Formats: sequence, C-alpha cells, structure tokens
Amino acid sequence: MNEDMKTNMNSDMNNDIDDNQRDTLTTWLKDAYAMEQGIVEVLERQIGHFDDMPDAQEKMRQHLELTKTHADRMRSCVERLGDDVSHVKSGMANFLGAVQGMSTMMANDKTVKDAMANYAIEYFEIASYMANAAAARELGYDDIADVCEMIITEEQDMADWLEMQLPMVVQQHLLTVVDT
Repeated sequence: MNEDMKTNMNSDMNNDIDDNQRDTLTTWLKDAYAMEQGIVEVLERQIGHFDDMPDAQEKMRQHLELTKTHADRMRSCVERLGDDVSHVKSGMANFLGAVQGMSTMMANDKTVKDAMANYAIEYFEIASYMANAAAARELGYDDIADVCEMIITEEQDMADWLEMQLPMVVQQHLLTVVDT
C-alpha cells in the first residue's frame, strides 16, 4: 500500500470517528430535549397539586417556563450540529414516566411524592447536562458546553430550593393527615 492510500485511509477513519462522536453528542442533546419536553408535561400536571401552597405553586410555574427555555436551548444546540428535533423520542420519557407514576400512586400524598420526584429529576437533569457539557467541550463545541453549564446552574438552583421545601411539604402533609 502506498503512502497516499494510507493517508487517505487514516483521514477517512478520523472523519468516521469525528462523525460518530458528533452523532453521539447530537443524540445526547436530543435526549436532553426530549427530557425537557417530558418535564414540561409533568410540571403542567403537578402545578394543580399545590393549590394550597401558593408560593410553591408559583415557583413551579416559574420552573415550568424555565424548562421550556431549556428545551428551546437544546433544540438550538441540536440544530447547531446540523440536525433537528422532529420526531424525537427517548428513553428519557420512560424514566420520567416511572418517576411521575410514583407521584400518583397514593392520591392523599401527591404533593410529597411530587416534591420527591422533582428533586430526583433535577439531579438526573444535572447529570445529563454534565455529560453533554463534557462531550461538547471534548469535541470542540465550547458554545454548546457553555449552554449546558448554564442549565446546570439553573437546575442546581431548583434542586437547592426543592431540598429546602421538601421537609415543609412533608410537615404540611402530616398536618392534613391529622385533620382527616
């Protein structure tokens, strides 16, 4: 094999690796988009469960809007890589469905189950965006990594808020159990 053929083969292999790596990142970003879309649905259902907790309900409404923004940011990142999010389905939806199912098992403690599920979801999102940021940075897509890192900060803020609220949600639920 002559040197030109070896050079072309190595170049083709590097292009395949680069394409495969970019495709992997694109798939993960699509998963994040699908995850955010699923969370929008979950939050829309949950907001009514917090009618007797107006401050928590307002925070959830704000987070719903932020979650929609996260989905838009992920769509932009996918498009930046030359793909689109049409027909995106993901295993993330199954995960969110399982967590959401936990919150509806017992009607009398929906707010507690919702708060627990939301706390778990926030950390799942953080892990997802950490992986996406690391992959994007590794592949030279610093702009995409920056978007993911900004979302991590926003998700961590919500997780911190939920951590402070969970004991109060439990306490309020226990008071309603005494009253019934």
